[in-house]
Amino acid sequence: MGFAITPMGIFRLFKSRPAKAVPNVVRGFLAALKEIAPPAGMGAYALKNADGGCHGFIQFVPHTPASLIIHRLWTLEPGKGNGAAVLGLVCELADRHGVELRLRLETGIESGASAGDS
Repeated sequence: MGFAITPMGIFRLFKSRPAKAVPNVVRGFLAALKEIAPPAGMGAYALKNADGGCHGFIQFVPHTPASLIIHRLWTLEPGKGNGAAVLGLVCELADRHGVELRLRLETGIESGASAGDS
């Protein structure tokens, strides 16, 4: 006794299954971020410090309903731990909301130049 493959059987085999719905956790993350970091325009947020100043800024680019790309991160006073404070606050908040953060890396070296050229 053999088994026959029918055209309908092949159709069922290759029929696409609906994708699982991904909850939009990014919305909740951004709403919570606005409470501790006022929007600074163009997807950037200014993270406040305890004395009312600013640790620095972080800019996001939407990626998926569950993830964001960190496009830029900068501080007004480099070398004082402000960048680490910004990342720490943002990562803690992302963990609480189940948001995946991705980082866009930029070397700062122009094409054709080597690290020793200055």
